[in-house]
Amino acid sequence: MNRPRNETSETHSELCVFKLDQTKLKSLFNLSYIHSSYIPFVDANCDSLSYNTRGQKFDVQMSGSFELSLSVALQLNNSIGRSALVCIKYNLSNNKKRDVCSRAQFPSNDSNSAFINLGLPDGAKLNAGDEFRVEIKSIPNVYIQDSLTRLVVRYYKQ
Repeated sequence: MNRPRNETSETHSELCVFKLDQTKLKSLFNLSYIHSSYIPFVDANCDSLSYNTRGQKFDVQMSGSFELSLSVALQLNNSIGRSALVCIKYNLSNNKKRDVCSRAQFPSNDSNSAFINLGLPDGAKLNAGDEFRVEIKSIPNVYIQDSLTRLVVRYYKQ
């Protein structure tokens, strides 16, 4: 019997891609005095993970190992945006919190565009009921390029 490549009797895997919510993203950066905000996504209808648009958070639906890969593309109006920081903020069901953060990386010193790549490629053990948010800090004069920004999640049930 042939089984699909991503599923065996021991493990089940799922690949989900969450894209930005463009309508909420536009209103997010209309206020130039904001110093941090959660990045809005659109739910990808995955079994293992859902996105709560009201709370702007990801809710873990199934316990297992999650590989997260976040890519954020930024456009800057001036040098203030060079301090932009993106964090994945975990709120675990056992009342523990964990932040994983990365600063913007620029292709050159005079570049007005930057990329932030952040994730847990080795896998994070998350349980049903855990949640996390994606936050950007120091955002005056920073604009997110929606077509190049996404969160890719691979889930493994063990």
